[in-house]
This record gives sequence, C-alpha cells and structure tokens, in this order.
Amino acid sequence: MKLTRLLKAILYSLVLTIGFTSCEKGEIAINPHETGDATEAQVEMLPDYRNQIYFDLETNTVIKSNEKTEWDFAFECSTNGNHIFINTAKSMFIAKTNESFASKTDTIGLNWKWESSNGDIDSTAFEGWTTNDLFIIDFGFSYDGTHQGFGKLKIIGVTSTNWTIKYSSLTATSPNETIIQKNDLYNATFFTCTNGGVEVNIEPPKADWDLCFTQYTHIFYDMDNTAYLVSGVTLNRYKVEVSEDFESDFIEINYESIVNHPTSYIKDLIGYDWKFFNYDTGKYSIDPTMNFIIKSTEGYYYKLHFIDFYNETGNKGFPKFEFQKL
Repeated sequence: MKLTRLLKAILYSLVLTIGFTSCEKGEIAINPHETGDATEAQVEMLPDYRNQIYFDLETNTVIKSNEKTEWDFAFECSTNGNHIFINTAKSMFIAKTNESFASKTDTIGLNWKWESSNGDIDSTAFEGWTTNDLFIIDFGFSYDGTHQGFGKLKIIGVTSTNWTIKYSSLTATSPNETIIQKNDLYNATFFTCTNGGVEVNIEPPKADWDLCFTQYTHIFYDMDNTAYLVSGVTLNRYKVEVSEDFESDFIEINYESIVNHPTSYIKDLIGYDWKFFNYDTGKYSIDPTMNFIIKSTEGYYYKLHFIDFYNETGNKGFPKFEFQKL
C-alpha cells in the first residue's frame, strides 16, 4: 500500500506540474534554521465530521472552522481564474445538459460527474464549462445523512473581477441571477444556493493557513470509479506542498531529509488512510509510521504524523497529530 501511494504521488506530480504553473512558486532554497520543538495538536471535526477546520502550522492555530453544509460552490478568485469547485464534503456531483432552465426540471437521462480530490484544477466537475451549458446539481447530504436536494446552475460569464451566474431549484423555470466578486487575498469566493443564494465566508485568506481537516469525496479508480465520502486532510492549494516518508522513524526526519523527499501539490496526498478501521477493537487505529513532510505557505518545512483519532472521552472525529518545524 505504501509503495502504491508513492507511485501515485509521482504520477500525480507529473500531471499537476502543468495544471499549477500559474500558482507555482520558484525553487528558492531556504537557509537552515533552528529546529522547532515537537508539538501536539488536536482538532474537533466531531463524531459526525460536520466541521471543516483550517489549521496553520506556523502558529499552531485553528484559523477558522465551519460546518460542511454552509457552502455549495467555490469560484476561483485569481484575476485570470475561471475554475469552479463543488463541495465534495457533502458528496455533491453535477451533470451537464444543453437544455434551458425552463425545460429541464428533472434528473432523467443525466450523466453525473464527481470531482477529483487530487486538486488538479483541470479535473474539476465543471471542467470545460461554457456559457451554453446548464448544470444540474445534486447538493449531496448533510452531516446527519439528509439529502440536500437538486438545483440548476448556469455560468453567464467571468471577468478579472467577478463571476456572473444564474441558479434555481430543479423544478423552477425562472432563475435567479447574481454577481460573485473576486478577491485575490483568497483562493475562492464561496457561495450557497440556500437562503435565496448568498456569498459565504468559508476559507480564511489563502496566506493564513496550511491544512484543512474535512470530509471529501474520494474516487476509488480501482473499484469501478466508486465515489466514497472519507474524512481526512487536504492542502491549501496556495503554495502548500507535501511529501511522504514511510521508511524513517518520525524522530529521525530532519532538515536534510527534504532533499530525498521532493514535495508536490497533490491536495489529498495526506488524505484519509493514516487511519484504518480495526475490526478487532471496533475502532479506528492510527498508523504513526506514515510521516509527511509539509512545505507551508510561509515556505518552512514541517514533519507531521498522526497519533490518535479520538478525544479523551473516546469520541471519534478528533484527529491528534504531532508536528515539528525542520
């Protein structure tokens, strides 16, 4: 399994080299500095995994958290950004049709599409969108398993400063229209179709955090492309990189280890499988030998591994990890 993850990482890195050239930073060497102390931290996703938590390694701080049901779409904020992301924490998916808002009021005959979790911005569910497309939206599920219904979305246009979209419920024949503003301090502007459709404050400013603890949809390509909701860690797509070291003991990894473990932008490389369900105990167990080297938004390197998935009262959904600046 470890070898498979490494091979996948290498292959994904080759793909993402092209996809992320617009945001890739230069290969600037960082002078060695005093190593930080090993630190433990624990975050509260809760047993139903409702919380998305944004964590900053430099300050050992939860910068922000939100319930995963608070948003539907994330619209890229960079000046030339034209990518749209769906909320895979809700197990959302979409289908494209050439029909009109007025004529398409059901889900018959649709080919549904998931979104890749590896962070390749050219592999989103909306990949290749045009202003002629009408997208049917399955809004997925809340943390208690309640289905969130269906809707429709059409992208009218995108400029260097904003997006214009039309949206409605599935059965409506007359859509709402709104303008969504871009702000380059953020990766994306988040939007929910609930409450009449509003922008919502979700991710912190892109330079302020490194890791997001969240549920997300993982596609098992070796299982007939089965999509499954998992709970784990994804990377800030702004500057944060990661690599794996599953051979060294955590204590042995140091600044010199970086050269042997080149990092990549694969968003879900840390992922979810540092934990596994132990059928003997009926609980999740942690694999502490799965060590990760992370390059933060500030350009510092950290080593990190997980040590628990439960809080002091035995509730799951409380990932505990140890990390240290190299």
